[in-house]
Amino acid sequence: MFLSIVMIASAIVFFKVGDTEFEGNGWLFAGVSILVSLAGSFLLHWGMVGIALSQVGLFGLVTVYNMYSGRKPWM
Repeated sequence: MFLSIVMIASAIVFFKVGDTEFEGNGWLFAGVSILVSLAGSFLLHWGMVGIALSQVGLFGLVTVYNMYSGRKPWM
């Protein structure tokens, strides 16, 4: 149950991030978020906290990419 809630909420957040900051790549980001959740759950056998932290890590990677890519998505 918790995995489903975290997976759906994270996919929605990453869809919005991808759609606004990466010119309409929302579905790609939502798909990556779902794949990270499923991989953490079924392949790596992480617990609930591991799944949530993997989503936080994915958000951190997107943030670092935005900081150092040279793009200015807000302009």
